[in-house]
Amino acid sequence: MNRRLHRWLSAWLALLGSVVTLPLSAQSLNRVPPETLEKVIASLDKHLLPEGAKSLEVERDQVVAAPGITLVPVRFEAVDKGGGSLVTEEPPPTKFYCGIYQLVEGAPATFLLVLGSGQSEMEECVGLKAIGAAIPHAAHGDLILIYDASTLHEKSREPVILSWESSHKRYVINDDLTEYVGTNSKKSYTVYSIRSLLASRPATRP
Repeated sequence: MNRRLHRWLSAWLALLGSVVTLPLSAQSLNRVPPETLEKVIASLDKHLLPEGAKSLEVERDQVVAAPGITLVPVRFEAVDKGGGSLVTEEPPPTKFYCGIYQLVEGAPATFLLVLGSGQSEMEECVGLKAIGAAIPHAAHGDLILIYDASTLHEKSREPVILSWESSHKRYVINDDLTEYVGTNSKKSYTVYSIRSLLASRPATRP
């Protein structure tokens, strides 16, 4: 009986390994298996990217999925807006930005520009280092993203918190939580340390 059970467990684990890989530290996000990943990448609509985007790179090791949603982090090159100032150089300077395609069941695909614009407009994106859930197993809970970034003078790690916008079925940048993490966390960012910091954050009054 023990031998039969052992063979059954071995077969089941082998089957499971062929379908999904080990879950991320988020515990509610899973790596996308290679055969599915290629189909996902082929379906990405480049027209959703900012105008003039080129040199698109899919960060394959960071593509994750949860029930009903697949998140595809990418990096691309585009004109450096210079912090919002008018670009007069010819040809205009470029830099790398990072963002995420959001493929949600029952909703159109969307693209979210995450690093290189807004609060991070002076930075260039090197790549996504880690992605995880702020609360494990939470349906559409906040997400923790940790990027490698650079400026003319230094390199840094940049955390970004995304929150679910149910009215549009998509994630958006939560500027308040992102600023809170950047202000109150040690600079050696990890998904676990940021998750712990957010969990201990004082409740805000409505």
